[in-house]
Amino acid sequence: MSDKETAKTSQTGSEEVLRSLHGALIVVLVSPFVIGALAWGSDAFFKEELYPISGDRYEVARVIDGDTITFKQFDLRIRLFGIDAPEMDEPGGEAARDFLKSLISTGDLLSDFIEEDRFDRLVARLYLPNGQDVSALMIEAGHAKEFCLYSGNHYGTCGDSDA
Repeated sequence: MSDKETAKTSQTGSEEVLRSLHGALIVVLVSPFVIGALAWGSDAFFKEELYPISGDRYEVARVIDGDTITFKQFDLRIRLFGIDAPEMDEPGGEAARDFLKSLISTGDLLSDFIEEDRFDRLVARLYLPNGQDVSALMIEAGHAKEFCLYSGNHYGTCGDSDA
């Protein structure tokens, strides 16, 4: 084999090694993202892009009951932080829902998102355009009780027996 042929064969071999290394590098860089998506569920991997942002204002689409709403901008249920209102089939359920509807009909709500609950709802503190806390107003009006197990006595109505 001549020196030119040896150099050409050596160069071709080097190019193949570089291509292999390039492919391996791509696999190493992309694998954690693919594994993460598979481990958490493909929709959960991109979930943050689908969530509302704390500190922004959102328009209410629907009041489901006295402590759960939806926003027009997102296909998510929002649970009001720190309160427990009667369910729709319980005494006071319809009144709690109707009172919440009347409260939030004044405009967009300012949102402070806390966490996701076990029912895949976002738990949030919600504020009227004038700054009033919607959960506090529901408690004050008697349409909801402070949910002491989760609120940490945020609204100051939890006694020793409720904790």
